[in-house]
Amino acid sequence: MKIKYLAAVLFSMVVVSQGAAGAVDPPEAASKGFYALESAIDFNVLDFVMIDPPTGRITLVGHRDARYGNSPIPYLDHLAELLQNPSPEFSLDWTPESRSRVETLFNNFNSEEYIKGLIAQWSQIMDANGHPTGPGRWLLPLIGIKPTSYGERIGALGVEVREITQHLRKTYERLEIVSVEHGSAADRAGLVPGDVIQNYANAALFIRNNKLRGEGGEIMLQIRRDGQDSALMPWIKLDGMPGDPWAELDKFDIVAKMLGKAGNDKGAMLIYSFGEVRRIVFGQSKAGFHSAFGTLVAMADYNDTYWRNFAEYEAGRMSQDELVNGAYRAIFAAMEDAFSFYDRPLTAAYDSARQMGADAGTAFDETVPVLNQRIEPYLVEVMRTLLAQNDEIQIPPDVMSQTIGPQVEVAPDYRGVDPHSALAHLLYSADYLSKSLINMPSLQEKIPGYQSDFAFERSHPDKVGPWHATADYHLWFSIENLDLAQSKDGHALQTRGAKMRFNVRKKGSDNADLPAVPGGYEELLTSLYDDFAVEFPVFHELREAAKLTGAAAWLKSKRPDLKFPQTGRISWSGPEKAPGFVYLTWSPRERPGRLAMALSAMGGGSLRLVKAPKDIVGVADDGSVPVVDLSKNPAWVSKILRMPDGAPAPQPVGWVTNGTKDGQDVTAVSFVPPKEEDSSSPVRLERNAGDNAVVLWKAGDLEGAKQSLTDQIQKTSDPPARANLMMMLAQILHENGEDAEAIKTLNEALSIDPTNPMLHLLIAKERYDSGDLAGSEEALRKYLTLDPKNEAAARLLTALQGKPSEGETTPQVGSSVPAGHGWSVNLSPFAPPLKEAAAALDQPLEALKAGSELQDYHPGPYQPHGLAPPAVPQGLAETKGWKKLEAQRAELQQSYNAIESQLEEVRAKRSGGEGDPKDLDKLESRLRKQQVDLKKKQDVVDKKMTNDIVQWNEKEDKKR
Repeated sequence: MKIKYLAAVLFSMVVVSQGAAGAVDPPEAASKGFYALESAIDFNVLDFVMIDPPTGRITLVGHRDARYGNSPIPYLDHLAELLQNPSPEFSLDWTPESRSRVETLFNNFNSEEYIKGLIAQWSQIMDANGHPTGPGRWLLPLIGIKPTSYGERIGALGVEVREITQHLRKTYERLEIVSVEHGSAADRAGLVPGDVIQNYANAALFIRNNKLRGEGGEIMLQIRRDGQDSALMPWIKLDGMPGDPWAELDKFDIVAKMLGKAGNDKGAMLIYSFGEVRRIVFGQSKAGFHSAFGTLVAMADYNDTYWRNFAEYEAGRMSQDELVNGAYRAIFAAMEDAFSFYDRPLTAAYDSARQMGADAGTAFDETVPVLNQRIEPYLVEVMRTLLAQNDEIQIPPDVMSQTIGPQVEVAPDYRGVDPHSALAHLLYSADYLSKSLINMPSLQEKIPGYQSDFAFERSHPDKVGPWHATADYHLWFSIENLDLAQSKDGHALQTRGAKMRFNVRKKGSDNADLPAVPGGYEELLTSLYDDFAVEFPVFHELREAAKLTGAAAWLKSKRPDLKFPQTGRISWSGPEKAPGFVYLTWSPRERPGRLAMALSAMGGGSLRLVKAPKDIVGVADDGSVPVVDLSKNPAWVSKILRMPDGAPAPQPVGWVTNGTKDGQDVTAVSFVPPKEEDSSSPVRLERNAGDNAVVLWKAGDLEGAKQSLTDQIQKTSDPPARANLMMMLAQILHENGEDAEAIKTLNEALSIDPTNPMLHLLIAKERYDSGDLAGSEEALRKYLTLDPKNEAAARLLTALQGKPSEGETTPQVGSSVPAGHGWSVNLSPFAPPLKEAAAALDQPLEALKAGSELQDYHPGPYQPHGLAPPAVPQGLAETKGWKKLEAQRAELQQSYNAIESQLEEVRAKRSGGEGDPKDLDKLESRLRKQQVDLKKKQDVVDKKMTNDIVQWNEKEDKKR
């Protein structure tokens, strides 16, 4: 009976009653002490966890995936909590009072009268004064109606107007500007008092309280000034008015917009013009009446007749009553045609009133109620047609709370997790979002394949299980499996992936979860988990926390007593209660056999460690973690695991190293968990062997620095990194008086990395010092091929070629050469060593991160001065390989420029107040990530092009 009634009345509905928290506040206190090391973790995908049993050193290795945003993940905090509480669970459950209200709501939906009353409330889109109601403000946009056509705010031209005089109206039409607001759109366009607005285009204008308003956007005006010929004022951008934009609309605006959306343009213009006339007639100001009435008459196809009669009226041959009588009757006749009132009820009512002796004005007023009565069912059909364009319409929680009674609430339940921990904050946030996730129809535009719970049940009636008029649901997320692998020596765990699962189960009469339906909604959500993680980074962090559950269990198997200190962790105080949301979703499209109505209470969420090892993908039958062979790249493993050579290791200690694994940049953070009593000490960020050599060098210990670098060079396999270390070693050898060995080291480094510009500059310096000017010139030329915008080096090359500029002398290599505009370029790659103490290790973490003690050391890639690529030799430019690289670079640049154009559009929308700010922020973030990825690819192509140029020139030099 209920289903039949709903289909007959108006809509098919499903109510989703859902517990969910409001906005999730961030943690109140950041990490301190040992946990301040979190700030050195710049990866967001965990790849390895390593442990050194003798020292207790733990290393986390990971990489950054730009798809998941830039929000930091507190790996140490999460790992600390999971070591202490390995099986955390969390749920948002109804409070007892709210549970009672939800049950009452369940029962109410068994009443057809109750449902009918709700529909009546939600159908009231206008109040008694004709302004949009709360339900109207969310319902109207669903059928394409907004306060304005160009944005969310009414546009203001910034002028006060009046109806022009009777004499002027015979020559010029429209409105005269009385005053112009300073700084307004009209002021910026040059409009002045006395200007007559004769015509306009591209936007609807209307008068409210003598002020000229508009639909927003841009408008083109035709102005007549000082009796001169009319002139166009093109594209004046209207200012957005502050305040509530819906408040500017009344029933005539709304009905006109509805008719326009339904394709009845004639009816829309008639109603809109009719409304303009009535506002002026019943308003305080009569400005604009002639213009508005003239438009209404024109829309009634009575324009020519009206002005002929008007001439008769002015000549005294026709009364005013006779003048407007014909116009009023023509207006009602036009409305009958526009709304298909074939029985002519409006003209019949008007004629009847006239026959009873009423004047034209009185007859007009007596006909308006007939118009209202006859147009109401017409508008119901219009609304039905417009709503039918949507397969799914959702009533927002604030509208629901206005109609179903008091606000329902939920309370968080933390089980097996510290409620003040970062992990608790993560579970709270993820559970809140997961509740909303099943009721987000807007996600269909962002995530292909997504459906809300309602849409899925309508499109998959065979996948929803036994149908019930009301249903209680339990939603939670869990770890479906972990893909882990252990090294042969048992000291490294590879976290190859974690598959998360959404669980959505109906509850039976005993309140127990019913079995999952094969192919059901939870499988759809689970298949889209990675898409959700991209759109909502909290889901990515949840998946990383799932990896850490496996890592924590693995570390515990190595050291059962392992724990991290409590002091210094993130502190978070969540709410004791939070608002619950009640959603109602309906479909205006009736489908036989599809879901008619179901009330669903949602609650509960958990993060659970997989109980049995066999549930983890790839685990052997004996329960051991599968073995991954890391011996294929021992240099990489050694690099990641190494301890700073010769550096002190006070507690607590941590150090960061960078490397490349399978072509991917990775970061490793190593640390020794301190005891609780040491946990509040400032973190000391130790460095790798290369950094340590610089500390020794600066302290004046050249022998120690030389030995440290020599050891590091032997361990480094990456050619650019190895060449950089050898370049440092050459400088130290030179300062130690070992010039022959320094020259040998430089030449060896150059053979390893011929694209390093600084090496060519050092070779030029060495040859210049030895008197080999020709050799120095050749090296400088190669350097400038790689870095053509270094003006100091270019001047030096000019001097070496015997062509000094006027007024310049040949600079000394190693000196600062003026390069223009007050700055200088040091041709010596290293400044003299500073006699600083090695106590710099005791500086705070932030100072060390800033590199304040390493100002003259550049361990990263050398950055050229110029933006232009090196000059391309003619022979190389004609090769197929070079043309292919050029095509690749052009394609990447074109893609980059296209994204930049999209970003410009996003910025324009934001500055113009268009669109949802959160959606625009997400879109901008996603586009910027795409640009970063394109830039990385472009850098790879640029490096290959530079390398080809250097190799080509080397071959040509050998030929000569």
